[in-house]
Amino acid sequence: MDFFEAGKISFSYISSDVMGIIKRPVKTLREIRNRKISDVLVFIFSTGIFYSVLLSIVIFCNLDIFYSYEFLNFAKPYLWILIIYGLVIADVFLNTLFIHVFVIIVEGKNGLFETLKSVSYSSVPTLILGWIPIIGIITTVWALVLQTIAIRELHEISTGRAVIAMILPYIIFICLFVSLFFIPAPFPIF
Repeated sequence: MDFFEAGKISFSYISSDVMGIIKRPVKTLREIRNRKISDVLVFIFSTGIFYSVLLSIVIFCNLDIFYSYEFLNFAKPYLWILIIYGLVIADVFLNTLFIHVFVIIVEGKNGLFETLKSVSYSSVPTLILGWIPIIGIITTVWALVLQTIAIRELHEISTGRAVIAMILPYIIFICLFVSLFFIPAPFPIF
């Protein structure tokens, strides 16, 4: 099998995986256990470019109602796609590393590659529909629920452990944020 045939096989998974995650997520997540690294990387990079192009169009048309990407004003519109694409790809890999720490804490049975699969495939709602103003908020919540299911399925742990792995980072963050108000400042401002 040459390089182009392997690419055809990888790209054939994308549409079926996207529709599967949307229509029947648990079944699709069980099916992706057998995916190779090349299939997962093609999935990440192709859905990332889809999101980047559409979000750049939304920004260019001034439809970004939250002004989330106002920092891109310095760049030309064609650079927006590259910057957003880089942020999306970095987000997938950094989120994978971050979530995997908590998967290890709750005794996830499989390795980092399974966490990469769970993060990338559970991002489908955000990467396919998250560029639409307001809908992006709903897709983010949906993606978090899917990520919990994906961690449960791919790491073969209970639902409770998967929920703990997803909620624990937020609890730690909130505790750290609240504790900052109780630490006295060495140099009072007033």
